Amino acid sequence: MLAVWVGLAIVLVYLLLALFGEAVAPYSYTEQNFVATLQPPSLDHLFGTDQFGRDIFSRVVVGSRSIMGLAGIATALSLLVGGLVGVVAGYAGRLWDEALMRVADVLLSFPAMLLALLIVSTLGSEVIYLILTIVVVFAPGIARVVRSETLSLAAKEFIDAAHATGVPAHRIVLRHLIPNLVDLLVVEGSIYFSYAILIGSGLSFLGLGVQPPSPDWGLQVNDGRNFVLTAWWITVFPSLAISSLVLGVNLLADGLAQQQSNR
Repeated sequence: MLAVWVGLAIVLVYLLLALFGEAVAPYSYTEQNFVATLQPPSLDHLFGTDQFGRDIFSRVVVGSRSIMGLAGIATALSLLVGGLVGVVAGYAGRLWDEALMRVADVLLSFPAMLLALLIVSTLGSEVIYLILTIVVVFAPGIARVVRSETLSLAAKEFIDAAHATGVPAHRIVLRHLIPNLVDLLVVEGSIYFSYAILIGSGLSFLGLGVQPPSPDWGLQVNDGRNFVLTAWWITVFPSLAISSLVLGVNLLADGLAQQQSNR
């Protein structure tokens, strides 16, 4: 349980920073000071400054909004699309099952980052396309898990009883199947949220994600790659932010999965 609370605390900290980051940041994330370029961490600049004299701490704090917002919206839509596809495939019958799962198999045959790069390079790097990309990458995997659980639930006695009493199919889905899938979707969502953070940051690092002047963490890591030996702080602190947030989400996800398995 300690790991769950630690993970929850980390996620809450970053959530608060995403909501109130600009009020916490001591400087504007776009403010440039060419007199104080490449300054190491100090009391004036806790995380140092970059090649434009911008305060790294302020950019990391405000940048949490970008990554949390992108990952959160993309994960929620992935759960919605993947969940609906999985329920339909698992409950509607063999024809729908075969058609939907073969499409999912094709998408799952591509490595996640390769598929993301292919979609983004085709559509563009606007935020809406980044969200769409993550949904296309994640929804097939979620659909497969939800389908498997739906098939299991559909074989239960309470579903047979609902059929026997003449309950319409849409009511069975809404009142019996979906409520029993909520715990599974919560666990899946917490796992895929950390994946979304990594994919979003990775695309930004490659120049295919969120574009400047956004203080996105992936962009910051890319900005500092030419100064790793002379100004390590430009790269290290955004990288630590990414890894700590992913760690917190994974700890929380592990705890939720353990609780679900104990039920």
